[in-house]
Amino acid sequence: MIRVVILAGNGGGALNLVDFSTELLRMCGMFCIFADVNDNIMGKLMILLYFILSVFPADATENRRHIHVVRRGSKKSHRGDTVAKIWIEENGEKKIEVAWSELSADEETLIIEAIDKHWKQLNQMIDDVFAGKKIQIKRIK
Repeated sequence: MIRVVILAGNGGGALNLVDFSTELLRMCGMFCIFADVNDNIMGKLMILLYFILSVFPADATENRRHIHVVRRGSKKSHRGDTVAKIWIEENGEKKIEVAWSELSADEETLIIEAIDKHWKQLNQMIDDVFAGKKIQIKRIK
């Protein structure tokens, strides 16, 4: 059996783990991103105060690069721990804009400034995560 990460099509970024046999997947011709049960399915990139800037493996197929903002230790957000989705580029050019957010205006400003400051490094880290490379999570200010 293989554990398969499936991105739900509800726009909320919900991830479900489902067990499938490899033969069934081959027969169905499904494109899937595999993760071991013990793997972290979220690619953590940077930590800013009590926020984690991350990507999900399923984001590799999206046409516009973005960051998920996770509030560490939060259990109250209606989308799990994810409290914002922020676009960081459009057509390969830097363009930082909030897709959706549960953050305060001050928190959004803080995170957008950090993304702008570390934009080049974030993009390299995202490339490395999507290429399956191990990365060192960076603490930023």
